[in-house]
Amino acid sequence: MEQKNLERGELMMPESTVENQKPVRKNGNRIKRPGPEERKRNKTTKARHVKCDETRPACLRCLRISDEYCKGYEHTIIPRCVAERRVLLPLSVLKAAPAFGRHGSQDEVGAFRAYCEKVAPRLSYSNDEVWQRLLLQAGQENEFIRNAIFAIGGFSRRTDSSRTSGEGYTGIDAVKSDKAALAQYGKFLEGTKKYIASTGRKEGRRLAMIACLLVVCIENMQYRPHNALRHAQQGLKLVDEISEDERSSSAETIETELMQQFSRLDLQIVGCYDVQAKDVHRKLKGEGANLIREMPASFSTIEEAGEYLDLIMRRAFHFMAYTNLVHKAQFKFGLEDGTSHKMLCIGDDERQPRSTQFVVQIEHEIYVSEIRRWDKAFERLFTEVLWNPNHPNAIRALMMKVHSITTALSLADHLSTSELHWDDLLPEFRSIVYFSKKLLEHPAYVKGQFAFDMGLIYPLIMPTLNCRDRKLRREAIDLLSETPWREAHWDSAHTADVAKFVMQVEEEGVETEFIPEWARVSSFEVDIQMSTGMVYLSCLRGVGEAAVTVEGTLDWSGT
Repeated sequence: MEQKNLERGELMMPESTVENQKPVRKNGNRIKRPGPEERKRNKTTKARHVKCDETRPACLRCLRISDEYCKGYEHTIIPRCVAERRVLLPLSVLKAAPAFGRHGSQDEVGAFRAYCEKVAPRLSYSNDEVWQRLLLQAGQENEFIRNAIFAIGGFSRRTDSSRTSGEGYTGIDAVKSDKAALAQYGKFLEGTKKYIASTGRKEGRRLAMIACLLVVCIENMQYRPHNALRHAQQGLKLVDEISEDERSSSAETIETELMQQFSRLDLQIVGCYDVQAKDVHRKLKGEGANLIREMPASFSTIEEAGEYLDLIMRRAFHFMAYTNLVHKAQFKFGLEDGTSHKMLCIGDDERQPRSTQFVVQIEHEIYVSEIRRWDKAFERLFTEVLWNPNHPNAIRALMMKVHSITTALSLADHLSTSELHWDDLLPEFRSIVYFSKKLLEHPAYVKGQFAFDMGLIYPLIMPTLNCRDRKLRREAIDLLSETPWREAHWDSAHTADVAKFVMQVEEEGVETEFIPEWARVSSFEVDIQMSTGMVYLSCLRGVGEAAVTVEGTLDWSGT
């Protein structure tokens, strides 16, 4: 029968698919396997040897020439899946919103939502764990921490509305929001005092550190930088005490993220408001020397690069603070009780050099080489970000690059005795402005925000005050004033105001593009009256006996 069918040119099709057929031979000749077009035909057209019009689910030609319905196409036989052995793993713990955020008054729920959705993700450029996990966990167990979270959320609604185009909390709503936030802040301070009084000094240090961060954050949000800096100083003393006891087995466990947050807080203070004792600077300028020696030639992760950069910046800033004889900028806060709080001022008894010039130069070169090594090790990661604007670490990488350039500029200025040396650093100024602009224009960057950490304002102070290229200087000032934002105790709009004053003083009476040394400002003082919002500026223009003092005023009462 099979031979007869072969002679007629027909093949008996098995029930399986055509693809599974084995080649059949006739007189030793291989029979051609059905091709793609043949496999498209349905059962009826194959049996009648007619062309299939490939209409699905039934061929129209088949229906016209046959009294029967089209039997349709072959169904592809899907092989039965073989079950694979799977290792059962425990489910990861899902992060759920703390219960205290779902209960309470309407103001508390709204403030908590504002904190979680808007404030916490923006407070730190590199350490979300503290603000989005540790603080919420502490608030779950301690009512006074919850009060602080509600206060931050309440103050942020007023801050955000003042930075937007007019929408948000205004008038009565603004007063009500501030009043509720102040009430929560008062409860937080009272609860903190009770907690400290009821616990031992060592047992409650971790929660005391968290409370310190909250106080600094809230005081900065309320434009009280003198209070924030004073509490920050106390917090750093506590961290130093913990570091001394860290080898003790009885010491309380402190998360690494919390310690790193205080390291960045230290940068805010030593970078601009130097109120620490010289002994502290001498100790911290040598911190982590062994780690620096083991720094890799190329960083593998952005986190690794960030930890090394924080350490290098701290070492360099404390070295400059320890060896400084004079400060270019001095800030004085006039308090409501009539007293004044000065920063960056050195007494006459401290003006004597602590090391010979030769030793200082050797140390200086060590810190310069460290930032160069870091920049080279960071090159691969930073190149990946530049080639991919949507890189998840784009903002953090750009921020780190700007900070490294700022540190290098600060070190370059440290041993200089003339304002003219800044002219040789124009490429570095251009890099700061370029990368800052790139960061501010990044889609993931939220404009008009408040951040706890040092960000772009401090680095942009460099070109606004020290760059004498008129076009680039104005571009840097525009970045600060275009969409005002705040970082720690810095306000971008206020910084731009001071920079404009210094720029106008230097350019007055100068007809050339180049600003000569006799017209450049070598030092200035900012006296802020906290009760009235008036700011009194005084700067020294020129050098030597020909230098003159120029004064001016600014009104910050409306900000």
